[in-house]
Amino acid sequence: MCIVINAKDICVTGKKLTDKVYRWHTGYVGHLKERTLKDQMAKDPTEVIRKAVFRMLPKNKLQDVRYPLDVLQF
Repeated sequence: MCIVINAKDICVTGKKLTDKVYRWHTGYVGHLKERTLKDQMAKDPTEVIRKAVFRMLPKNKLQDVRYPLDVLQF
């Protein structure tokens, strides 16, 4: 279990605040949404940490075992 207290205070190097983009698709044709790291930090900084940890894990069927939903607490 990992507890993150200050997710809003993370520091990134370079131009990652404006260049790093989170993309997702809504399921409708042409609805590719995107949000920069700066916008995501303003909206929900805990989601930045959650996605960073989730995307570091290998993409296989053990991913759910290694990363249950209640591992990170904010």
